[in-house]
Parts: sequence; C-alpha cells; structure tokens
Amino acid sequence: MCPKRFTTVNGLKHHGVVHAKLRPFKCEICSMDFQYRSCLREHQTIHTDSWSHTCPVCEKSFRWKKYLHVHMRIHEDSKTNRQTFKCPFCVKCYSWKHILRAHLKTHFPIKAKYEEIWRKFKNGEWNKKEANAFPKNETSDVDEFDEESQKENVLLNIPHETKSTQSQSRSSRQPLKSIENVDIRRSVRLGLKNIEVLVDEDNPQEDVVFAKKEPSEKLRFQCDICSKTFGRKDSLRRHKMIHDGLVRVQCPYCVNSYNWIRSLWKHMESHFDSKTNFNDAWKRYMTGEKLVKPDRSDRWVLYNFEKNKPSSPEVYLDVQKPIRKRSINEIHETVPTPAKKARKDIPEPKVASGPVCCDHQDLQFLTSNGFCSGDRSCRIAAGAKFMCAKSKSLTDDIFCMKCFANKFPDDLNKKNFKETTNVNKKSEDVINCMNCGDTWHRICALHLKKDQFLCVKCEGGASVRKTVDMEKEYCRSSKYMSQKANQFLEKEIGEDGARRNPISVVTFTSDKNVATREMAPDLYTGDFREKYTGTIQFRTRSIYVFQKIDDVDVLFFVMHTQEYKKYADELSWFTIDYLDTVPFFQPSHLKGFMAGELILIYADYMKSIGFQKGYLWANPPKSGDDFIFNIHPQDQKYLNRTRLEKWYRKVFQKGKEDGILDGFHAFKEEFKNRNFQKPTDLPFFHNSLWSRTMKDINLQLAETRQLNHPSFMRELEFEFKDHLTDNFFLDLANHDETSPTSDDVRTKPHKILGDREAFLIHCAKKNWEFSSLRRAKFASVAIINGLIR
Repeated sequence: MCPKRFTTVNGLKHHGVVHAKLRPFKCEICSMDFQYRSCLREHQTIHTDSWSHTCPVCEKSFRWKKYLHVHMRIHEDSKTNRQTFKCPFCVKCYSWKHILRAHLKTHFPIKAKYEEIWRKFKNGEWNKKEANAFPKNETSDVDEFDEESQKENVLLNIPHETKSTQSQSRSSRQPLKSIENVDIRRSVRLGLKNIEVLVDEDNPQEDVVFAKKEPSEKLRFQCDICSKTFGRKDSLRRHKMIHDGLVRVQCPYCVNSYNWIRSLWKHMESHFDSKTNFNDAWKRYMTGEKLVKPDRSDRWVLYNFEKNKPSSPEVYLDVQKPIRKRSINEIHETVPTPAKKARKDIPEPKVASGPVCCDHQDLQFLTSNGFCSGDRSCRIAAGAKFMCAKSKSLTDDIFCMKCFANKFPDDLNKKNFKETTNVNKKSEDVINCMNCGDTWHRICALHLKKDQFLCVKCEGGASVRKTVDMEKEYCRSSKYMSQKANQFLEKEIGEDGARRNPISVVTFTSDKNVATREMAPDLYTGDFREKYTGTIQFRTRSIYVFQKIDDVDVLFFVMHTQEYKKYADELSWFTIDYLDTVPFFQPSHLKGFMAGELILIYADYMKSIGFQKGYLWANPPKSGDDFIFNIHPQDQKYLNRTRLEKWYRKVFQKGKEDGILDGFHAFKEEFKNRNFQKPTDLPFFHNSLWSRTMKDINLQLAETRQLNHPSFMRELEFEFKDHLTDNFFLDLANHDETSPTSDDVRTKPHKILGDREAFLIHCAKKNWEFSSLRRAKFASVAIINGLIR
C-alpha cells in the first residue's frame, strides 16, 4: 500500500488500520469513532473535564500528558539557557522550530518571499551576511531580547521605546482591529493573548504592534457579574450575553452544544467526509430543517493496487478525503443571509438529478472469505487472488496462491486452472419512481421487486412487510423467547426504551433421521450401532431474533440447535450447533449481554419441556468467515478462543445464579475423571465436535493405511489435549412441575430458514448483506417477507 517499513509485525498491523480506514472504537457519549483505542481514551478526557496534569514549576494544568511534556521544555530551556532556534533578523530565540517558522512570517508578509527565505534557512543556506544585506524595510528593527516574551510564545515584534514614549502612548491605545503582517487566527491558536495596537499621534497611519506585560494592563474591561476581565470591549459584550440567558446551540448529530453559531459550524465539519455534503447540511440546518445523522458505516470502495496505481475495483479502501478548514470568507458564503433569502426572484441553478434517499456512492456488494482446498486453515480474503478451474465441470476446488504452488494435488492439472480475484462484481440497483420520476437506491427504498416502484411521496410508504407478525401461529418457543427477551430489555433500559425497540423471535423446527454408520468411524461402527441403534433421530431448531429499529425489524441474532429426546443414556440432550450475531442491537452496550441472555432463555425453555443436559462447542470463526450471516461489518470484532471460552463461562455462571443451570463443566473435568475410556463414551451428536473428529481421524489413517485400534486411540488422545477447555457440558435445573410441559404440537419446517447452509447460500445469491445497517434492513425485510411460506 505504501513504502513505509517497520521492524515488528505488530507495528505493521498497527499501521494497516490507516489504509483500511477502519474506525472500530466509538465514543458512547458523542458517537465519534477512532482508529485506535489510545485515541479514544485521549478523546474521552474531554467529556470528563479533567485537567489532572499540572506543571510543578508554574502550576499550569493540561488535559493530556503530552502537552505537559512540551510545556516543561520552556522551564528546562530557561534553566540551561539553551536556545535552539534563533531568528536571523532579530534577537528572538525559540525552543521549537514550528514557532520560529510562524515568527518569520511577521517579517515577511509576502508569501513567496517568506517561503524562499524559510527554505534557505532550513537547509542552512542562510547566513548573517545575507540577513544584514536584506532591506531594512522588510525586516524588524528589534535589537533586544525579551526573555518573558519567549516564555509566553509571543510571536510579535516588541519595539524599543523609552519610558516617556510608553507613558505617552498608552492613553491612545485602541483594541486591535486589523494587522496586516500578523495572522490573528494563527496567533489565537498558538496562545497569543493581550495583543493591542499602539497608535502614534504624530503619524496615525503607522501602527506598531505592542504586547503588554503587566496583568493589570492586559485586561481593561471587567464583567460586573463574575468579575472576569477582557482585553476588548466586544469580547466583554459577548460574554455578558451568557449571563443574560444565552441559549446554547445544539449539534443535530451528537450531544455537544455551543454558545456561538461559529463554534457549531466548526464542530459540524467533523461529522462529514465531503465538503459538498457539509455545505448542503449546513444550509438545511440554517433554514430550520430537521437533519438525520449521516451513515458512515458503508464507505467502502473496491480498488486494485497493481504497481501502486489504482485501476479496477478489487481492494477495499475509503477514498473519501476529509474536508479542509474553511476561511472566514467561506463562512459567510455558506450561511444564507437575510438578503439572499429575500431574493426569490432569481431561480437557483438546477443540479443533475441523483438518488434522493441518501448520498451513498459506493454501491458495489462485498464478498466473504473463500476456503482453500489445499489447506482448510487457509483463507482467500476479499480482494485476494486465487486459482480456480477454467471449466466448472472439471472440479469445484479453489486454491490460494501459496497452496497452488506448494500443496497442489497430483491428480489435477495446473493447466486447467486460471487466476481470478475474490470480488463481487454486482452493485446495488438504482430505480425510478413511476409517478414523480425520483431516483432511489432499491435498498434504501426497501423495494424487493425490480419494477412497479412508487416512492414514499407518491404511495405513502413501502409496500412490503417491515415487521414480524407475531400474531401468526409460530412455534410455542417463539412467543416464549420473545416474552423473556423483552422482559430482560425492559429491566435494563426501562419500559419506554423496550417499547420503542421491541424484540421478536421466530423459530422453525424439523425432525431428522441420520444413519449411525454415517456418523461413526469404521472401526467402531458396530459399537455405536449397539449403543444408539441403527438410526439416530433428533429435532433441529432455527432461532431468528429481530429488533425494531426505525420501524424495521432488523435481524441481529441467529442460532441453530439440535435436540435429542431420550438419548442412549435415557437423558434428553440439546446441543448449540451454530451461533452468529451482527452489531446492530440497540443500545449497543447491551449487545453482548443480550446474546448471552438469549442462550440462557433457550436453555430455560428446554428445561421447561423436560430436557436435562446441554452441550456446546466454542469454535470462534476467523475474521471474514461467514457461517450464518452473509457479510459481517468490516469493523466487527471477533473473540479469539480464549476470550470466547471466558465469555461462555460468564454466561453459564449467570445461568447458574438465575436458577436455569444446576452446573456446568468443561471437557477437561470429564477427561480427568476418566469418563471417556472408549470412543462410544464421547458425546455423539450429528456434525458435532467429536463425531467430526473421529471421522477425520478415520479418513486420515485410511489414506496412510494405518487404520487400526492403537493408532486410532493414539490420534484421538492428541485431540483430547487440544479440546480440554473449548467444549462445555451443561446440567439443567429440575423443572418445578412434576410433568414436563409439551413442546410444539407439530413442527414448523422452512425450506430456507430452517437450514443453515441453504440460508447462507440464498443470502449470498440474492446479495442480502449485513455489512451495514441500511443493507441489514433490506435483507431483514426480504427475510420477513420470506417467512410467509
């Protein structure tokens, strides 16, 4: 991406965030997002109003420690009398190079001449002879060095005057209105205070810049209420407006508020990535129109960086540049004045028509990781190159570039493969209203069909179902889990918040039969058939959880389970097969707690219908992998194996405290107690951890012709040590009633939603993504309309 080099891998990963434009760390108070956690911690000090870093010499306080270190250099330089950067035209010296550069601008108001001199001075080409030979009218006439002015960072020329001249001129000083050779905004930013103009009565055209030293002479205008003093009369006038009940202006996008409209104008720039969008929003704000916070979660464009030249759309990058700081003249052009509002006779120029729903321009769909056929641990990331067969009839195998070179199978021919890129070439549809002709994004309009579109203005709303119809006859578990989830939400955020964003749960069940020989290894097929009979019967349950956001039920949690009634040990077991979430739950700080609560709610339901045991395998996916949801958000975090295990332990501990679980333990405890003496003692569920592990060991030993009992048990014991802590056994508490409550009278199967792989393939085929909230709303609406079978 760039020629920058690093000495460590962590340094390279830390730098990669800059190119990816990921901002995963979000402030919970003002919703600002940051690239690094350290930047978020530094930003949060603004909300706490903490000035804890104090200078031990002058007792000056700072928000951040780095500014204290910079400030301490003033005291260190004054003790050692070390003056690093000296002005070649006067006697002033400074400890920092950028302050000297700002000071040189006071000598040369002409920008071209200043840049030439600064270039020579920086490269060491400027000497004293050139400074002495420079015309006197373009340099300052100062011949003394004021030590106090350096400490205060006053970058202005102090004239050498006699006492009589000073006392004579003080009576005629006026507040500063304009200085040609000084940039007032830069001076204020650098801390230049107490600036006034010394007017010579004999020659009033020549104004001399003067900096006061005594505190009594700095601030002449005092407030009658709070005794605060100011150097200018208009500053005192504006300050008194605060005591008179000045109404603070509120930012329409966050919780910040300001006394002055100019401060709000500067702040609102931070919410936009485009100058055009900001100008349009500011004009609408000044006219009293209600604004909606811009959605910055879907700002990804595809590019191919081949030979450092972007050509075709293939790699994710954010190409939008931040807007620059505007000058004072552009402020008056942006804010509409009453005179401009009154000129209605002049029609505004017409702009080319575009989508009226939003300003999104990155409409290309995304893609997920591909699974390499050479090594199952390899991933073909989005935008990466890989090798696939030229004809689909040859093979469906795909290989990453590394495995294609090193682990390519001998029975295939490399000539039959071609190089391609893992990208999605399809983009969002743009549709026009049949009545008014307005252009909309089909995703923003929530229009599932590709024709006969009428916008909100012409029709009054979308013609699709946007919420789940809970009055419909779903499984009994749907209403049970919905009620429990809403009770938890009401307990956490209150009744009003739970009513605004209610939760809806829809479940589908189906009965399945699997032959025991398909799950068991060849060496122990007879033992498993003797214990479990020839056919294993179980029920699958698919759980879809929605939350209402902006009048749309958005899918944010999906879980697939298996239920075994009266298994071989005469106990009823359930297993959590797959579980996946996307971060669109509100409030966001409860999304992890809600996911854990939904697991416990399901366990509580299984306890109510007479189940005694539960089993779960904590197998975290890699970033970019999709097992249920199609395309997760780019900034979504994934827990590693250790953190995921700790999270499950916290969830199960809460279930134990709530009376749902009697206890829980990991496979490590079962292994120590020697409860697994032979393969048939392991938990044996369809497509679960140990059934898959035993089939893989059987296939591996058969290929090497070492399939025998000692080799099989030796390989199985190696797997024991690797899975001591990542699979859990749950003991459900006894149900209060003597007889268990019956489950659904009949199953509710669904062809797509009832099967995990079918659901994922269908979403990928239709490009139903969950990469951003707007796309998640469209995918959720499509799924809700698909509930009607």
